Amino acid sequence: MFRALQRRTLATGNNRAILGELGNTVGPAPSTNPNGPSSPLLVKARPANKEPHTPLSRHLAETIRITGPISTAQFMRQALTHPMGGYYMKQDVFGTKGDFVTSPEISQMFGELIGVWLVAQWQQMGSPRKFNIVELGPGRGTLMSDVLRTVTQFKGFTEAIGSVNMVEASPYLRGVQSKLLTGEEVQDVRNDVVEKGVVQGRTEEKREGFQIHWHDGLESVERGLPIMLIAHEFFDAMPVYQFQMASDGWREVMVDTDDSSSTPHNFRYILSPGPTKASITLLKDPRYLRFKEGSRIEVSPDCYTYAHKIGERIKEDGGFALIADYGKNLIMSDTMRGIQSHKFVSALSKPGDSDLTADVDFSFLAKAFIDTGVKSYELMNQGDFLRSMGIVQRLQVLMKVADAAKRKDLASSYERLVGPSGVNGMGEIYKFMAVTREGDVTPYPFKPLTVDVPKEAK
Repeated sequence: MFRALQRRTLATGNNRAILGELGNTVGPAPSTNPNGPSSPLLVKARPANKEPHTPLSRHLAETIRITGPISTAQFMRQALTHPMGGYYMKQDVFGTKGDFVTSPEISQMFGELIGVWLVAQWQQMGSPRKFNIVELGPGRGTLMSDVLRTVTQFKGFTEAIGSVNMVEASPYLRGVQSKLLTGEEVQDVRNDVVEKGVVQGRTEEKREGFQIHWHDGLESVERGLPIMLIAHEFFDAMPVYQFQMASDGWREVMVDTDDSSSTPHNFRYILSPGPTKASITLLKDPRYLRFKEGSRIEVSPDCYTYAHKIGERIKEDGGFALIADYGKNLIMSDTMRGIQSHKFVSALSKPGDSDLTADVDFSFLAKAFIDTGVKSYELMNQGDFLRSMGIVQRLQVLMKVADAAKRKDLASSYERLVGPSGVNGMGEIYKFMAVTREGDVTPYPFKPLTVDVPKEAK
C-alpha cells in the first residue's frame, strides 16, 4: 500500500536533503499475399525507384525468397542486432550526431536525479551493506556516468556498491561505454572486468573507482546480492510480433519481399493465410479474445521474458528496478517504426540503417512481475517523476553558476525533459515504472498499482 502522507513528506524531505549534497557543478494496414511466399527461383528485375540494398537487406531478401515471409519480430531483431550490419552493431547512434537523442544525452540533471532516487531507495531499504548496480542497454554510458558521478558524493552508498554491471550486446557500444566510464579505449570488453581508480564523468573529475562488468545478459550478473536495476529505453527495442483479427481469428502480419514499383522499399507487409505458430502460442491469454475484426495488436514475448527475469532476480536476491520508456498501460497497436536522423521512417526502409522501435505495453510487463511474485507500481509520466525528485530545485542551483548561454541551454533541456507532448516534449510520452519485492515500502514517488483489464491502444 502507498505510504501515509507523513511518510511521503519524509521521503520528499529526504530527497531534498540528498539534492542539497550534489553541489552546483554544471556538466557538460497490410495486404494479403494472394500468390503465397516469394519464389526463390524467380527474381524479377528491380524497379528503378527501389532503395539500394544494404548488405543486411540483401541477406534478408535472399532468406525470405528461400524460406518464405518472416515475422515482424524476426525482421526487427535482425535489423537491430545482426552481425552483418545490424543497427546497434556498427555505429554510435545516440546524441545529436546520431539518429535520436535520449534523456540522459539532453541534460546531466536526468542522470543526477536517477542517482538521487537510487540513494533514497537504498536508505529506504535500510541501507544494505552491499549491493550491485545493473543497467540494461546502457547506450553510450552517459546515464551511468552521471549516476556514478552523483552517488560518489554519498560515502555510505558508494562503499556499499559491490559492482557496476552493464548489460550490452553491442561490442562497439561496450567500447564507447568503457571509454566514458574508465577513460580507457577498449574495443571489445565482452564479459570482461575493468577496474579503474578513476571514473570519468562529463566533468572529468577524479573520484573513487568501481569494478565494472560487461554482460551479454542479466543471467551472468553476480547472484546473492540485492540489485539496483535501471532499464532506460531498453524494452522499446525488444522485437514485436504483429497480428490482425480476421473474420475467423487472428492472422499474423509478416514481412515479405517487394519487387513492385508501388513503394521504394524492398519489403512489404502481408497477412498469413491462416493461423501461425506465433498466433496460436502468443494469443492464448483471455485479454486477446475481445478484439473486433480488423483490430491490429503487437505482442513482445521478449519483453515479458526479460521482465520475468528481472522479477525473479528481485524476488530471490532483493533490490528494486526502475524502468523508463515510451508506451502505455495498454495492448499496443501498430507502433513499430524506424528512426533515422531524428525523423520517423518506415520500419521496412533499409534495415540496419535506422533504429527500429515499438511502444512498450507496460501492462504486459506488470503481468510478468505479478507472475514472478514481485510488485510493480502505477506508471508515472517522466515530467511528474523528475519534478517529484527535485529537478526544479536542481535547475535553480545550476542556473546560479551558469553563464547566459549555459542558462539558455539548461532551460531548454529542462523544458524538453518535463514538457508536454509535442515536437520535443518528453514529459508525458515517457513513463516510469518501479518494481520491488512484495512487502517492501512503496518507493517514492510512486503509488500502488491499480490492476485493470488492459484496453486496446487507440
